[in-house]
Amino acid sequence: MHHQGGNVAIRKWTVVASLALCAALALTVASVGSAKPSKAQATSGLKVALVTDVGGLNDKSFNALAYKGLKNAEKTLGIDGRVFISKSSADYIPNLSTGARSYDLVIGVGFLMADQLPAVAKRFPDTKFAIVDYPAAALKGAPKNARGILFAEQEAGCLAGVAA
Repeated sequence: MHHQGGNVAIRKWTVVASLALCAALALTVASVGSAKPSKAQATSGLKVALVTDVGGLNDKSFNALAYKGLKNAEKTLGIDGRVFISKSSADYIPNLSTGARSYDLVIGVGFLMADQLPAVAKRFPDTKFAIVDYPAAALKGAPKNARGILFAEQEAGCLAGVAA
């Protein structure tokens, strides 16, 4: 029975993290100003690139949840999304740069890109960047076009504990 509580906690955390990423994308759509509030208009026109860290899409963690959030945003917000998979840390700068050339928003999934993302953001000032699990204030050089996406993980853990 205790094991079942753990599954509930994982499911709740997954839902919270996925909704948080979808909400972050919704806020970005609004800040870019291209979203149409009408339900009849299903596409926002926003192009979003998601760059994974070395964990890949099947990591059962940030990459998988970010991908789920991207899929939700495609469905509910009408964004055009693409995933760039990083097989090693050497792929971060090329993937972030390739995304920046064609996409409005580039999301680096995970703090492992904390050094590379601000460097690429400075080279592409007209592209918006976000990094998961890293505060924007800590990004080297504090690029104005980069934001941090932080999750209150302790709150999900607390809710799971109460539910258990």
